[in-house]
Amino acid sequence: MKHRPGSMLLEAALAITLLLAAAAAMTQLLLLAAHQRRQADRRALATREAANVIERIVAQPWPEITADRVKDYELSQEALHWLREPELEIQVSDEDLAVDSKRVDVSVRWQSSAGLPAEAVELSAWTFSQVDGE
Repeated sequence: MKHRPGSMLLEAALAITLLLAAAAAMTQLLLLAAHQRRQADRRALATREAANVIERIVAQPWPEITADRVKDYELSQEALHWLREPELEIQVSDEDLAVDSKRVDVSVRWQSSAGLPAEAVELSAWTFSQVDGE
């Protein structure tokens, strides 16, 4: 089979163009995957922070779990470093149940890398007063 002059150069240029297009597409996919991974890591960190705060609160004696006492809780240095403009919100409310109980709601909010509010992590726990003799 006879090749036309310059056909190998054209084929090489076409192959390089296709290779560059594939590399550009792969780069975009890798950047998207890295972005998604960072978002997942931040969400996991916020979830751990909320869980740690709830654990610290419900570990306190029941009468000491009040809205005034929980307002001094803060996020860890790790959360302050990795979450953009993080906010911690804690609410304590008495529940109307057959036994004395309190509901503790913890919310961790932060900004996404685009500066928009990310979906907040919200956790709740209930704590009950100890009845003497049980």
